[in-house]
Amino acid sequence: MSDQLGTSDIARLLEVSRPRVWQLRKDPGFPQPAARDKQGREYWYEDQILRWVATTRRSLADKAPLLFRPTSGTTAYYLGTFMVDGFVTLTWDSELGRIAFVYSPSGFEAGEITHVLDHLLQKTGADTLIGMDSRFHDAWGPELAAVDAAHPRRHYTPRWTDLQQTLGMRVPYWPSGLTIPQEMTKWQPGTSPAVLPPRHPDLDTGPLLQMVSSCEDGSTLATAALHLAREIDAQAASGARSDIDLLEKAHDRDAITLAAKPLEVPETPDVDEWKLRDGWAQILNRTDDLAKACIALALQWDGGHYFPFATPTLLDPKKSPEAAELVARLRHATPTAAVEAFGHREVDTYWSDPATDLPVIITPNGEVWATVPQRLPALAPLSQIILRDRHVWIRTSDGMLYLAPQDGTGLTWGYRGGGPTTLAILLSHLLDDINAPAVRSHREGPPPAGLLKLIQGTEGGIFTRDQLQAACDDI
Repeated sequence: MSDQLGTSDIARLLEVSRPRVWQLRKDPGFPQPAARDKQGREYWYEDQILRWVATTRRSLADKAPLLFRPTSGTTAYYLGTFMVDGFVTLTWDSELGRIAFVYSPSGFEAGEITHVLDHLLQKTGADTLIGMDSRFHDAWGPELAAVDAAHPRRHYTPRWTDLQQTLGMRVPYWPSGLTIPQEMTKWQPGTSPAVLPPRHPDLDTGPLLQMVSSCEDGSTLATAALHLAREIDAQAASGARSDIDLLEKAHDRDAITLAAKPLEVPETPDVDEWKLRDGWAQILNRTDDLAKACIALALQWDGGHYFPFATPTLLDPKKSPEAAELVARLRHATPTAAVEAFGHREVDTYWSDPATDLPVIITPNGEVWATVPQRLPALAPLSQIILRDRHVWIRTSDGMLYLAPQDGTGLTWGYRGGGPTTLAILLSHLLDDINAPAVRSHREGPPPAGLLKLIQGTEGGIFTRDQLQAACDDI
């Protein structure tokens, strides 16, 4: 929706005096006010005024955006597709000037499009530069943004019908996941939609497929890599189909030609979880760059759902004797692809926790970052829990100490909320089975009421198995 304009705003927009605006308002075709503001003052939208100027006031027509101006309907000459600073640019010569349409292969983020148009306006030499936002207008279709070289500080919102009138042809549209530059350059007016394998805008499945081709057929490693590649491709195909469904319902559909359709992608087959976990464990233990690229993709996709560990956590041995105990048992290890889990943190030394075989790093400034298990490899039952320094520790009856299992959901205590609820659910599971997996959501509850009350009311400390069991039995 355009900015709300009063009489003074219209005068500034058209670069005329306020008395001149009052004269223009007497014209029978002058737009009716859009509404009144809270103070009862009439206002108009910018597009209302500019469209009226473009079609009815020759003396002020140069103030109107190029795409709002009427044309004779002559078909523009398509000049082709060009790459400019990584953006795909389709260009036409029209009777109103050179028109360029910009696509981003990965799509425009919110608020990014106007900055890109400003950056590319001079580089393309276009009289008008248009970009497609990632949003769909409720009625018109994919939202557009445009800027004219004659008024570079003014951005406006044309419709696809404006483009069709200016170019004398329907305008091509590529759904998300199908904006593949080398394919887009093949488009010509009148061609049928290309049928393309969809690609996720931010995730390149190439490393995963390379991993599959380098492994023995049927291996769990190949199974894990292929499963993730198929999941990513399936989401890309779903996104493209969703865009097409929205396009078909758009009011401006007849002004748009579909440039590409997604190749049908089979549904991702169900795979036993243990195969996926075993496959990712093998990739994590490799040291080559291909394995690191696959690990990075898995972390971007779902945070490493099938990894043996969850997000790394910062330990402070000076504040927590449990953290000091874990650090004291660490062993030096050779860095593997699992180092990707620590993100951009600089690694001074790389370690392994012999109790879990999970990686730990120490940074140059002495910070200890440990990966948290998704389930405990314990052989003895839970003996006590320790709530200290924002961490939950599990001690088993054989004396082993572990960080409590997590899978992307925080474990906290001392208040009413999701974190304490998740912790209470986890403890109820671990009391029954020390190898129970991490709880993904507090919605897996409800936990025993007495146990939840205990976790919500405590400020931390140590609780024995008997205390936890008694809380579970307290109705």
